[in-house]
Amino acid sequence: MSDNGSAGRVQPARPGDPSHIGPYRIAGRLGTGGMGIVHAGVASDGSRVAVKVIHPAQAEEPEFRARFRREVQLSSRVTGPYVVPLLTADTEADAPWLATAYVPGPTLKQHVGTHGPLTEGSLYALASATAYALTDIHAAGVVHRDVKPQNVILTPACPRVLDFGIAHAADATSITRTGAISGTPGWISPEQYRDGSAGPASDMFAWGALVAYAATGRMPFGDDASYAVAVRVMSGEPDLDGVPGPLRPIVEKALSKEPEDRPSAAEAARQCAELLASQTTQVLGGNAAPATVVDMVTAVWDVPPESDPAWSLPELSGPPGSPGLPNTPPRRSRRRLAGAVVLAAAVIGGLAGGVVALLPDDSKDDKPTASTTLSPSPEAPSASATEGSLKEEEQPVGNDTGPDAGSSEDSDPGQSSDPGQGGDTDQDWEPDEAGLAEAMNPSSDDTEIQVADRAAKDIIEQTNDMRGTLGTDRTLDHNDIAIGFDPADSAMYVWSSYLEWNWEEVETWGDLAAGEACRALVSQRASSGSAWPYTRYAVAEIGASGYLMVRSGTATTEADCPG
Repeated sequence: MSDNGSAGRVQPARPGDPSHIGPYRIAGRLGTGGMGIVHAGVASDGSRVAVKVIHPAQAEEPEFRARFRREVQLSSRVTGPYVVPLLTADTEADAPWLATAYVPGPTLKQHVGTHGPLTEGSLYALASATAYALTDIHAAGVVHRDVKPQNVILTPACPRVLDFGIAHAADATSITRTGAISGTPGWISPEQYRDGSAGPASDMFAWGALVAYAATGRMPFGDDASYAVAVRVMSGEPDLDGVPGPLRPIVEKALSKEPEDRPSAAEAARQCAELLASQTTQVLGGNAAPATVVDMVTAVWDVPPESDPAWSLPELSGPPGSPGLPNTPPRRSRRRLAGAVVLAAAVIGGLAGGVVALLPDDSKDDKPTASTTLSPSPEAPSASATEGSLKEEEQPVGNDTGPDAGSSEDSDPGQSSDPGQGGDTDQDWEPDEAGLAEAMNPSSDDTEIQVADRAAKDIIEQTNDMRGTLGTDRTLDHNDIAIGFDPADSAMYVWSSYLEWNWEEVETWGDLAAGEACRALVSQRASSGSAWPYTRYAVAEIGASGYLMVRSGTATTEADCPG
């Protein structure tokens, strides 16, 4: 659910954050993610917990709430020394939440980013512990579905797996739409891309990628644009250079394209335990080797602990037991969709395969609602600012349109709207969900892939350079910002799934992204001439139950680009 999970450093609470959630006093934030906000909570006995509150935009979906109830029930079954247990939950609250044990330490992603790959005994301990964690998860009838470095905490004693936030019953009792993909690009199995199916074998594919990442510091199928990663997962070979020889055969088998060719979690755990025993003998020398896997992991685990300062609680603003979750302030509207923006599998011509967005027809429910929000903010617009349709909010200004744009007195209604005619002002075109869905369909055109990759890298770099201005909690990457093409409208779409910006921050980021998208199109047009068909661009913010078109326009000259 979060890059920081239950182990991040406590960040200050933001305006609008609760003082209590259930029985827990809130000391601040631990992180954010696509599903919600992770708060630092303190129980009455002083024990620390991570309280995960679901975004209102998702909680208001009946299907999502039913799935959340089911997932809480499933997660409560999972126990073991290498998992982070669920403590309590309220699935019926206006903003449903769950609380897990707090475990100190960085995530595997944070550790590798700071200290580099794991080596020797610690690597084998991580491989063993995470395989045993998946054994316990699968034995409880649960599929994790989001095994990745952000969901592995390196505590001072051992690695632990957390966040069964999108877990499902292994017996295929799934409330998710048929064909939907849950997961993170780079950690999604081939069968999930093919038909959306995921079982224990899909977790093992992600486990193989996880161990390879821990050993090398690299994602085995690359970390560039999500559709390029999807193609490699479907048809390419993993980059395992640097994975130690004894561990490599297990990882290779786990990364097999077909689920039936992969080891079970229990099989991988046994093989890793044998390798771990050898490592333990080397570490301990002539001393007697530990008798259990838990003791072996402890004996060789050598990850430097990070400081874990005490949590200071704010002064009480009300009596204990007072309402903890305030009403969410109204925010800039986001067009309501009939269902969540989900990912579905697609194989596109030969080697090309990847992710397609399913954006259901919302013609019966086109009115935006204030509860479809990005995040609480005292600077949110008034309720009146959220009224009206998307088309009413997106009137053009010159070559660029935005959610606050009014009509321009300088526009020339006689200019051509043909996107192939020099990129003139194009006020008849408006980006829509069909175009966004098409753009999420991975391209097999080399030039499109190159243009998208360069533009995405530039946007991500500039976004991270502006973290202070944007109020971004973490470094964003290709999992948060992506680019694709809609050939029918000659349009390039840029979209972000980072939900923690307030509306002013979204607009600031939209200007940045629109400028880079526009310049990328102008540059490619200069290189390719009329052979390059794309002259329109759109920037969108997407979430689980809607999207907001932030900026759109026509690329004419670089001087006319936003920013």
